[in-house]
Amino acid sequence: MKTLFCTLMFSMAALLATAQNQAIESANHHEIGVDAAPLLQQFFNFGNARFYGNGYSLMYRYHFNKVAIRAGVGGYARSSEDVTNDTIREINEWTRVDFRVGIERKVDFKMRWQFFYGIDFRSAFYTSTRRSEYNIANYYEDNGRVDYYGFSPLLGFRFKINDRISLTTESSFSFMYHKSRTERLDSRAPQYDRITTSKGYDTEFVPPVYLFFTFNF
Repeated sequence: MKTLFCTLMFSMAALLATAQNQAIESANHHEIGVDAAPLLQQFFNFGNARFYGNGYSLMYRYHFNKVAIRAGVGGYARSSEDVTNDTIREINEWTRVDFRVGIERKVDFKMRWQFFYGIDFRSAFYTSTRRSEYNIANYYEDNGRVDYYGFSPLLGFRFKINDRISLTTESSFSFMYHKSRTERLDSRAPQYDRITTSKGYDTEFVPPVYLFFTFNF
């Protein structure tokens, strides 16, 4: 559904294009963008489709003639609290922050259309806490942290509404190294407290199902 939605959005935008072959160009080097998918979800009903975001809420580009330097940042913070039988208080917290910086090459092939490809260097930091409090003195707690580092080849498309405003979408394939640390604490049985660490590698494919609304200045 998400892929169909993005395809329709770009198809509708293409109807605005003229038959001219001269590509729209901008003299402005700076570009900022925001992930438009969560905003669109607030105004349109996509049935059961749900936009989870691609990890990057904000992006920035500095444009040269045929290439651009790019960066992105995103993340979230969530928490919940429940009480069972008026005695056990359970607290859950999650945070994640994603960063990327990279370079892309741009290829204009129509007046309003542009293809780009490149590579990002990525890092991400995820933390989680789960705490169960039985009373003031007794509790059980899990604290976790995972750090990610890697790189992502990418390719995407841009539709230029005019020389300042664009819609972009892209796909990427990430190669990531991760290391994690988990700490478990139990006030009722401190002899079982422990710290666990691990490391490894992950791959992730992100399809072109998200839209960025960008502005040049």
